[in-house]
Amino acid sequence: SREGDMATKECGPWDEGLDCTFNLNKFHSALMVVWLATLCVLLRWRHKLLAAGAAPARAGAPAAAGSRVGRSLLWASASALLCGLDSLLSLAWARAVLGGGAYRTGTLSLLGTALLAAAWRLFGALWADVADGVNEKHRVHRVRGRGLAMARIVRRGHSLVALCHLPVAVVAAVSLYPVGLALKRTLMVLVGWCFVAACVIGSALALAAWLCANRTLAGVAEANGLRASAGVRLKAQCIFNALWFTTGLLFLRREFIERGDFRGTVYVLAFVMLWVLHAQLLACFLACDVEDPLRVGRVDKAERLPHQPSESLGDSRELLERAGETGSRSISEAQTSPCSSGF
Repeated sequence: SREGDMATKECGPWDEGLDCTFNLNKFHSALMVVWLATLCVLLRWRHKLLAAGAAPARAGAPAAAGSRVGRSLLWASASALLCGLDSLLSLAWARAVLGGGAYRTGTLSLLGTALLAAAWRLFGALWADVADGVNEKHRVHRVRGRGLAMARIVRRGHSLVALCHLPVAVVAAVSLYPVGLALKRTLMVLVGWCFVAACVIGSALALAAWLCANRTLAGVAEANGLRASAGVRLKAQCIFNALWFTTGLLFLRREFIERGDFRGTVYVLAFVMLWVLHAQLLACFLACDVEDPLRVGRVDKAERLPHQPSESLGDSRELLERAGETGSRSISEAQTSPCSSGF
């Protein structure tokens, strides 16, 4: 029978599943190549975007916003580098997915996710600043110095995820080693947090950005980059959610333990989910036009118009001031005229 064949078959140290049909050595070798290629692509486009942002520099445009494009892609590149090193160290010193060697597979990848969260935090802050700048310049929606509500959600949501994910990733990485932490419980907390952060909060932030760009700033030409990036973000988030639920359902099936090819499918889907988060960040920048404020990372504060309570109120005040000045001038002229002195 098939179960008897799987029970009597001897597996190598890198084989997975009762039928020994999935080889971790080949899997990590492929991952290392893919992460290296991802790293090169991120660094190449980072250099191009920084050069494009520095070329059309205008007077009064701050360089701090442009540096956030470079820092965001730099953190994402560092995350890809750690993921690639994770596969390399797994080939050198690890013997199984969760232990058995001097190095535990997943250590650097978990730390890399913290850097990726920091990269998304920078992108969220830049996206919100560009949205507020476009709103102030064109007076699309009147706010009292706090910025657009949806833009605030995008900014603060990414900051919250980055702040909370750092300790979770560090504790999860440490728990892979025999240091007294409950591995299964820690991994359950990690999986639960990743579902909340990546699926629930990620979906809410993608929807908030889409509503801000397509509803609040609808019809504004300078918001085209915001709309393009928000569309890419929402589509990529839907793909990520589908991958997440598919991976979870496959992981809970019995075939995950028995069949190596089935387990390999789960591992590949888990890798694709993490890779999508890296590629999505770059795609959000590339979806914009060459000179779009979001792509070059420039929030031109010099062209922003100051906040005013209301146009009608400002016009009425101006009319009253002009009427007062005209009345005062008429009285002074009447007092100094020859007719007035004769009386």
